[in-house]
Amino acid sequence: MLANGDADGLTIFKEHYGLDPTICPSSVTNITLAGTAPDGSTTATRSEAGWNGLGHGQDIVDRFATSLGLSCPDPPPSCGTCSVTGVVDADPQYDAFTRCLDDPAINCTTPFTTDPANCTGGAQQCTYYLGPPLPLSASNTPVCVVSRLASDVTGTYEVGTGAATVNYDQRSIVHLGESATMPCPVCGGLCSVDPGLSCDVDADCISLTGFTRACIGDPNPGDSVKEGACRALCRTDFDCRYEDPSTHVVTNLGTCGDYDSTPNDGLAEGRCYAGANNGGACDVEAFDATFARPPTGVSLECPPDKGKNISGGGFILDLALTTGTTSMPFNLPCDFPNQSLNCACAVCSGNGNVGCNSDAECAAIGAGTCSSNGGGAARLPNACGDGNCSDNGDGTGTCLAGPAIQYCDGQLRANGEGFLTCAVDGDCRALDSVCDPRCTDDGTPCASNADCNTGIECTGFCGNCTITAPRPCFLDPITATGTPDPDHPIMVTTFCVPPTSSSGVNSGSGLPGPSRVTIEMESSLNY
Repeated sequence: MLANGDADGLTIFKEHYGLDPTICPSSVTNITLAGTAPDGSTTATRSEAGWNGLGHGQDIVDRFATSLGLSCPDPPPSCGTCSVTGVVDADPQYDAFTRCLDDPAINCTTPFTTDPANCTGGAQQCTYYLGPPLPLSASNTPVCVVSRLASDVTGTYEVGTGAATVNYDQRSIVHLGESATMPCPVCGGLCSVDPGLSCDVDADCISLTGFTRACIGDPNPGDSVKEGACRALCRTDFDCRYEDPSTHVVTNLGTCGDYDSTPNDGLAEGRCYAGANNGGACDVEAFDATFARPPTGVSLECPPDKGKNISGGGFILDLALTTGTTSMPFNLPCDFPNQSLNCACAVCSGNGNVGCNSDAECAAIGAGTCSSNGGGAARLPNACGDGNCSDNGDGTGTCLAGPAIQYCDGQLRANGEGFLTCAVDGDCRALDSVCDPRCTDDGTPCASNADCNTGIECTGFCGNCTITAPRPCFLDPITATGTPDPDHPIMVTTFCVPPTSSSGVNSGSGLPGPSRVTIEMESSLNY
């Protein structure tokens, strides 16, 4: 039986059922709210990563659920401070996120156990993923992050107030993104026109030039018997149209359809667009307001290519999400020649995948001292022209002395802010091929030339380099304060992010460096 929390948590059943609660909850289900909330307001959810400010103000994926088991020490109605016992099967997405360690596209049964029946390769380990892939894009260097638990969660939860602290032993695999405007593969659809090409494997569809394509429906791929059909994959109608750049001959394969009709129902009705499972069937598991808007979405059934991994075995992140307050000081020397300045983060000298804020954090896991930059970008407190981060009064900071950040105005985040950096209009033109299609005369959104004025082309258009925004920075110390609430808690965490093996990603955000994450949630108690 599921009941939402109320204002004080002590009359849950009375308010909803006219009864006093006679038992304590067995679990709590949290659903992330990102982008725009159901009431139309902008959520508090945001991700800020790196010391140079370019990775600040990003979103996380919206509407994915995690249920946490509870063991409460006191009788109802107060129940006391309950212990979090781990992730539990109390929401429809538990099965969706219980998948094999070596292949997140494959389901398994019991997290943190060996499961050779389902997980046939590598470690044969079943694990629990922390939602679908996370698309991020900063300084035109996109990444796609797949995160899982290395061990089960622990923590505390108060039924009456919704106050909570949950500890995550997390591993995050960072991959180079597909493009600056589509960091992760998406669960999309198929173009309506079947070009009439039979196939056995995707390579048989090479003649379908200019489209993201796949061999669909062959029962035995690789047997050289062509029983499948080459189909064009799509996110929008624009993906179903291709104009040869030399001959200007247009191939039109209809409109984009056959999307996943009902997200999170376990029925894989969509098709993966790009990635390791390109063309494979998928069920949308969550959305991203900027990079995977409905009717598309993100899904573990559409993972990124393993060959794009730039984090080895994955970042080792020991995170504590809390509805209280967290703080991280600048108490480490920055890199030469700025070692007289203090930075917030470094990397453990004995493990390049562990970011740290103190020697004690490294010593606790036998990983040396907190003294390395792990081969990442040379560390600074911030990228402000005068080195001073000015307090905005709400815990965030701004470089009043600049340098400001310039963005293309034709492709924006869901909150209206730019994210494609530029110095001149030509920088935006260089990115046009990955931006949303618009009529070239007035910027009207379009799907084909027919949507534009006569003689005007519908093509990808990133706009011009007209947006100038102040550069964000982290204050010392970096603080974050959550909000305990039984219905809509806000949880926060601060931590250090190690560098990747990509110099572009490291310099694009400032890694190694600090990170602050704020997550607004929708919570309900399970009895």
